[in-house]
Amino acid sequence: METEGISEQSDRTDEIVRLESVRKSYRSGTDSVLALGGVTIGCPRGSVTAIIGPSGSGKSTLLQCAAGLDRPTSGTVTLDGEELNGLDETALTRLHRDRVGFIFQTFNLLPALDVEENVTLPLTLAGRSADPSLLVDVIRRVGLAEHMRHRPFELSPGQRQRVAIARALVTRHAVIFADEPTGALDARDTDEVLGLLQETVRETGQTVVMASHDPLVASYADRVAFLSAGRIVDELNFPVDRAVIQRMTHLGVWDRPPGPERGVAG
Repeated sequence: METEGISEQSDRTDEIVRLESVRKSYRSGTDSVLALGGVTIGCPRGSVTAIIGPSGSGKSTLLQCAAGLDRPTSGTVTLDGEELNGLDETALTRLHRDRVGFIFQTFNLLPALDVEENVTLPLTLAGRSADPSLLVDVIRRVGLAEHMRHRPFELSPGQRQRVAIARALVTRHAVIFADEPTGALDARDTDEVLGLLQETVRETGQTVVMASHDPLVASYADRVAFLSAGRIVDELNFPVDRAVIQRMTHLGVWDRPPGPERGVAG
């Protein structure tokens, strides 16, 4: 059964991210392409929330709107107490710098920099210095203590993603958005990276919001929202991968047509 979102079951005062009736449409020639069709969802502090859906369901668009990387066509987005709709680009840049971390499938590492330099790059760009003890602890926790002076081409894909995770952790941002964080990894690296993100939430109280098509990602989350055709169609709390797969296959959401506008993106 379709639902507006998973936030109704939680205390909204404890939500670090909230989307309220968010719609996002794009123009494609003469057509209007619907990416999000009125999504309402809240992500509690100190938790892992997974947005699960097939390619084209709108999950990346949802994540971009939630993080303030894209502006919705209508609806509101609140991030760590700030309503993003009213913020100009300068204020958004400041919010991203001070409160938001990002992890992407493509790692986004600079090839000329070593592990330590890539990890501390956001702080360097912000004119800040890394806390030495925190830096050592973060790099140790992601398993890269022996690779501090290695450059990205000397690392495996799993190690490169660990650098990206360390980069998001060392700034101690309140929320980390991860878009297909395991999409380029094999099964072993996927397990290790997801375990690391889960451990981060437990140890530091940071919040992780992940978007993925992989049911295994959902099994590491505290809450899962299923997205289809730009709408949240179901949710699970504290899921296991078998339950997620069953929900994906038996709800029939993947064959559901898009809304009144043509197409779905994201």
